[in-house]
Amino acid sequence: MELILNIEGHTTEDLANSLREALRLVGEGYTSSANANATSSYKFDVTGSPVEEYAVRKAGDLDTAVEGERRYKTFAEAADDCAVGQIVVGLRDDGEVLIGSNDVHGEDAKYLREDWTHEVREGNTQLGYWEWVSHSKEADRG
Repeated sequence: MELILNIEGHTTEDLANSLREALRLVGEGYTSSANANATSSYKFDVTGSPVEEYAVRKAGDLDTAVEGERRYKTFAEAADDCAVGQIVVGLRDDGEVLIGSNDVHGEDAKYLREDWTHEVREGNTQLGYWEWVSHSKEADRG
């Protein structure tokens, strides 16, 4: 699979926002899209077999499906159920497993690193990013 991405923006924040949006759409299985506004634009095209569905797996055991493993239609649905020590993987119809979120550099779709950084600076948490994401999801569930 190959992703061709063109992105332009006036500031680093504009570029980051466009990149996040483009990658979110790719993660949800879109194979092409484009968007432009006053400060930035992106256009992407994915060649190869698209992701058919997603699963949540243990970080050290990405290629092994567990019996009764829940499958998700979108990356966002899978990311909502992803906890510390787990990773969202994309599953293609040719059997290839693609790594998604909850790696060291990844970011949850709802709980952004920017928000976590703000909480750390304000002294509201001492948790690491993924622990904070897991805690925040549990708090939202009630």
